[in-house]
Amino acid sequence: MINRSFKVILLFTLTLFILGCILAPLPITSQPATATPSPTSLITDTVSPPTRTPTAVPATDTAQSAAPTGTATTLPSLTPVVLPTDVSSSNPFKVYFFDVGQGDSTLILGPDGRTALIDGGDSGTGLVQYLQNLGIQRIDLMFATHPHADHIGGLVDVLNAMPVAQVVTSGEINTTSVFERFLDGIDRAGAEYVEAKRGDSIPFGNVSFQFLSPAHLSPDNLNNSSLVLKFKIGKTTFLFMGDAEREIESELLGSGESLDVDILKVGHHASKSSSTPAFLNAVSPKTALYSAGIGNSYGHPAPQTISALQTVDAAIYGTDQLGTI
Repeated sequence: MINRSFKVILLFTLTLFILGCILAPLPITSQPATATPSPTSLITDTVSPPTRTPTAVPATDTAQSAAPTGTATTLPSLTPVVLPTDVSSSNPFKVYFFDVGQGDSTLILGPDGRTALIDGGDSGTGLVQYLQNLGIQRIDLMFATHPHADHIGGLVDVLNAMPVAQVVTSGEINTTSVFERFLDGIDRAGAEYVEAKRGDSIPFGNVSFQFLSPAHLSPDNLNNSSLVLKFKIGKTTFLFMGDAEREIESELLGSGESLDVDILKVGHHASKSSSTPAFLNAVSPKTALYSAGIGNSYGHPAPQTISALQTVDAAIYGTDQLGTI
């Protein structure tokens, strides 16, 4: 026989349970965004598994340019931009700019299934899960633009998780444990190791990556040892700046290389150390993308960089605003 006190407790518990079921938020399922089935288009994707929270590069990594925490940045309206291309729309190239917090990572997926991965963010930021969610089981080309943790940490995760055929670096080294793990990962994966410099190129199916930098290494500033990559898909030209700063931009302006592109991967997380007006005038991108963590302590993207991009009429997209793009 149940006594009265127990009945009261039981009734109270059941009431709380029922209220919890009613008031609990329902899970939200996002459907993948779709593009019009003709030209290449920029859309926000829904492959991102990690929770997007404020992030910062570990204090031991000095890759970033410090700025006051909480620097306000006003972005223009973010409207998808469609760019012309002569690549078959039935099986196009796909480019994913992953949200890896305060880091950098881009996947290029060719129509024949070839994969090229440019940087990987820091370790443990979800890159392997991003790739697995896209059905990626192998990386054909892996580029480490430079040996800072927010670019190569996630590459170590990938090297430990799936086959990697070829790893390309600038040849610059670092004295950190993450760089040691990166080298160990290349060795363990049995990947071919290649060092590239200005003037080199690497084929990727029926297109190729051209290296505009480095012409020389910069041990005192690893950002300026970044691989700078240019490649063209149909009529659309991409430029990836890594973390190259204004000194490298000035070198590129004097190199005689054509810098006019459609899509610019903005240098150094849209820091104030990159994206000078003279460089952006020469590049004149239709679209500019930067990668930065929500509420990062470096003030990325820098307000002056956003203003400079607006001045050249670039449509601006950021992973801190949109997640994976």
